Amino acid sequence: MIAICPKCGKSYPIAWNDNPDNYACECGGKLYDSNDPNLAEAVRAAKQAAVHQAEARNRPQSASLASCPDCSGQVSKRAATCPHCGAPLQDTGITVSALKISTYNAISLVLTFMLASFIVGCIPFVLIFLIYLTAK
Repeated sequence: MIAICPKCGKSYPIAWNDNPDNYACECGGKLYDSNDPNLAEAVRAAKQAAVHQAEARNRPQSASLASCPDCSGQVSKRAATCPHCGAPLQDTGITVSALKISTYNAISLVLTFMLASFIVGCIPFVLIFLIYLTAK
């Protein structure tokens, strides 16, 4: 069986009973079986993406727009994901120090809950003990 990458056009021989989805091209493209009816659509989409990337490179940059690193489409600098391809553009903003703070907050919350539960749980025993002492 021959697997073809629609992105760059390279072909790879794979075992007849193997699935092309288990492989990826060197360029990062998805491989299709040469007899796959979806291959023509994938080739068309890859060509369209290449044209879009070329147009984006030739387009002047705006102060509020940036290029998507995946598809080279124009996106707002404040966007979290690319509206063209869905690629994430910004980090999540969670830093190691923020993670440590949230972990510390979670631990302190659990310890506070445990202490409160212990105190509330001890009250009936203390009351019973006091009643027992006063009854003597």
